[in-house]
Amino acid sequence: MKKATVSLISLLILCLVVSSASAQIELPEVKITGIRNVPVKVDEAFKSTFKDGQDPVWYNANKNFLVKFINNDMRNNALFRKNGNMIYNISYGYEKDLPDNVSSLVKDQYDDYNVVVAFNVKQDNRDVWIVNLENEKNNVTARVEDGVLNEASRSRKR
Repeated sequence: MKKATVSLISLLILCLVVSSASAQIELPEVKITGIRNVPVKVDEAFKSTFKDGQDPVWYNANKNFLVKFINNDMRNNALFRKNGNMIYNISYGYEKDLPDNVSSLVKDQYDDYNVVVAFNVKQDNRDVWIVNLENEKNNVTARVEDGVLNEASRSRKR
């Protein structure tokens, strides 16, 4: 039986939407273990992709290689195949880390909200920002891709 491959971006958005509905989904198990020796192709790919990457910590993630590191003052996770191809990169930041065009879109639509946290997901030539916002009444998760902002979820604060 073939396992369906779901892109990380779709899975992340699905998890955000589902979590806001208080539902539970079961994800496939991923075994992650720390490693010391990273294949040369993977190490070279990391260093050429993230020239300013600092403090990398490597893990085996099934048959792939996960690296956690700091780049441009943001925490990052990147997953590489053993041939050095990057599968995805997720950067974790705040309002100050949003690119100007993304920040403008978010602030225009949600001017009375504060950015709590922002995630930048890069996979398959896609660049998606997921922004969690809040005001005194609501929590909102917004998604920005290709200059288009969509609201992924909204919930009332209790």
